[in-house]
Amino acid sequence: MKKSYFFTVTFKQYDQNALGINQEFRILAGNQVFYGENRAFRHGELLTKLEQGDEVCIGASQLSDGSYYLHWLYSADKGVMEPKKHQYDSVTPSPVSLIKKLGLIAALGTLVTLTAFYFWALLLVLVPVLVAGYFFIKYASNSLIAEDKFNQELQKGLNAVMQGDRSSCLSDDSLIPPRPQEEADRIDDLNETYNNSLVLIREKVNSVTRHHHMLKIKYGYMHINEATFQCQNQNYNMSYYITDPLLGPKFNTHEHPVFLTKNDSVTLIYNRENNKVCGLFNEIDGSAYLNKNRMYMSPKDFKGAYYFLFFIFLFMLFIVSSINIFEWWGADALPDRWDWIEYIEVMTFFGLFSISFFCVLMLILEITNLIFYRRSSQGRNTQITRSMLYLLRQRQGRSKVIQEHIECFRR
Repeated sequence: MKKSYFFTVTFKQYDQNALGINQEFRILAGNQVFYGENRAFRHGELLTKLEQGDEVCIGASQLSDGSYYLHWLYSADKGVMEPKKHQYDSVTPSPVSLIKKLGLIAALGTLVTLTAFYFWALLLVLVPVLVAGYFFIKYASNSLIAEDKFNQELQKGLNAVMQGDRSSCLSDDSLIPPRPQEEADRIDDLNETYNNSLVLIREKVNSVTRHHHMLKIKYGYMHINEATFQCQNQNYNMSYYITDPLLGPKFNTHEHPVFLTKNDSVTLIYNRENNKVCGLFNEIDGSAYLNKNRMYMSPKDFKGAYYFLFFIFLFMLFIVSSINIFEWWGADALPDRWDWIEYIEVMTFFGLFSISFFCVLMLILEITNLIFYRRSSQGRNTQITRSMLYLLRQRQGRSKVIQEHIECFRR
């Protein structure tokens, strides 16, 4: 569940994303960094009226890297910027009530079916489906309720601030700034060790240009964002795939799009051979972006693979169970003791075999990834870039959260 945060902070800087497609902006205020999209707000022009030193109140939710997504902003002198609202009228049912009605209809329909024929067989097959459906509906309903509660808290906070009540807002004095850590020596050691393939520089961005490309594949198109930015008359290229069909990446509950604009101070880690950027650290807002090789699997990728295989295991277990039950059904007789023993033996054997198979598969993936890192220059560059970005984040006292993008090999 998302948590709402309220701040009373001093405005420092407003920037528009040069790499953005959806009018993303960045606000530096107090010791915090806030992101958002102009098109999602009413009175977005307020941001251009703010001046350095203005006191503003902000309602936001936290992203995975410690920055915040802005939901509203209030200035006593300049006005309020709040999100565009989509109200449900009295005729149109809300998503929560709709899900509850659909769940009730599905439950009644299933109950009627169960009492018709072969109660025991249908029960064994449909009980897992009912359980899974119940938890899915419950999760979806709770998510919508939590989202509605979250929006109500944000609106309540905005109303309180506009009425002069700032008791729920954290001030600059109460916010502890990040504590920088001495990681410069470790970064320099890595840079010296791998300077034959990777180069690390700290420069100011003079200009940024973005190009969007569509790459035709077998089942459609892949969208590519290609950024070219100039630092001290030297051009650097960073291209990565975008999987969002609306040419994202859009904001979500976890991370923000790649943000870069003119005059940002950045640390670049690029390939010496082709000047392609492998990693980028924005010194202004502390964001770190890894442009990884497509063959390299990060810890985040392995976590997703484990979840996916677990889902496949449960699905296959359900299929095997259904096959056994329908065999009993075709025999037109109730299962006896030996049928149940055989059923348990089959399920136990299949479960142990599946677990062993998936463990071996993941072990192969782990070993392959390790070999790719050890033997391939591309894999090694990706891993070293990740380590450098970790250290750069720690040097500013931030967490080890970096955003990952798959490098595009478009020529």
